[in-house]
Amino acid sequence: MQASWVDIVGSRTFKFIVGEDIDGKATEFEVYEEAITGLSENLRATMTGYMVEAVEGRVVWKDVSKQTFEQFCQFAMMGGYSIPEPERREEAGPEDFLDSEVEAEPEPEYPSATDLELVERMNKDEANSSISEEGSRKKPACLPCSLFPLLSYPLIAPRSIFSDTFEPFDLFLKSRSYSN
Repeated sequence: MQASWVDIVGSRTFKFIVGEDIDGKATEFEVYEEAITGLSENLRATMTGYMVEAVEGRVVWKDVSKQTFEQFCQFAMMGGYSIPEPERREEAGPEDFLDSEVEAEPEPEYPSATDLELVERMNKDEANSSISEEGSRKKPACLPCSLFPLLSYPLIAPRSIFSDTFEPFDLFLKSRSYSN
């Protein structure tokens, strides 16, 4: 259970030293202990148990970047975090493209038969093939997946409780699905 604001600001501060391996230099943060311990039992044990880190009130996370830790703290204190603005990539110049001497692989040729004709051919081939000595059962013919339409349903509720509080990127299209 998340602690109340009074419990959070009344708790001791805990020092985190992060980013030495990722950012090239270590950065120190002092965070209220109660905000972090409410997120996970493992963090609670690390920060309030009998480990060296709990006694010293300090932990070193070399493999966590400064930016990641800032977002982690923002989530611990506010229940959500803002996503940083993506960096713009440079436009590709002519030197970035392949030379015209490189030959592209030829496109494979696909049969011109419709999907149903292919299934019928498969059924005939299986009927003509000999059955193994053990008398194995014949596989039922399946239609290719391309015959089934893509089913898509609208969301009943937003996927994030913070969907109304954060501005999407300029290139974000609400009509497009960005999930896998």
